[in-house]
Order: sequence, then structure tokens, then C-alpha cells
Amino acid sequence: MNALASYALNTAKAKTGLSTGVLLAYVVQAVLAIVACVLLLVAIFFIFADWLAFGATKTSIGMFPYAVIPLSALAGWVHSKPATQRLLGLHDPDWEDDTRRAERL
Repeated sequence: MNALASYALNTAKAKTGLSTGVLLAYVVQAVLAIVACVLLLVAIFFIFADWLAFGATKTSIGMFPYAVIPLSALAGWVHSKPATQRLLGLHDPDWEDDTRRAERL
């Protein structure tokens, strides 16, 4: 195992208190969830394009917002530090004080 993977695994174990098997199961679940969402979008595309005869162009244009809007919302949510920390259970109550101190500098 390379140094970066070892560091990430040890850090995750230290911060969460979970075993390696549980952490790997979470990673596998996340990957499978992403694959399932992609397959769902592909199935919806084929239903609208072929079975309902909308055609590939109209279906692509119609599905574009349904891919871009959730991705944009997710990027904005992940970018906000407190929301991500609360989700991961890493929220530091002194973060707001640190932010105010940094702004004063």
C-alpha cells in the first residue's frame, strides 16, 4: 500500500473510529450508488429517446438540466466547509472564531 493510501486510511480510522472493513464497505457503497444513478439516467434516456420516440437530440436537451442542476448543487454544498464537516461529524465549534480571526488579519 502506498504512503498516501496508508495515510488516508489511518486518518479516516482515527477520526471516525471505524474499522478498515467498514470504511471499505462505505467506499464500495458510494461507488455502487454512483453506478446505479448513471444506469438509471441511461435507462431513462433510452425510454424517452426510443420507446416514447422523442429522439436522441430532444431527450439529451431535456435531460441536461437534470444532470447539471444536482451536480451544481452538490458542488456548492461540498464547497461550504461547515456543511461538509457536520455531515462527517468533524464540525469544530471554534471554526467560526477562527474564521473571524483570519478575517481580521
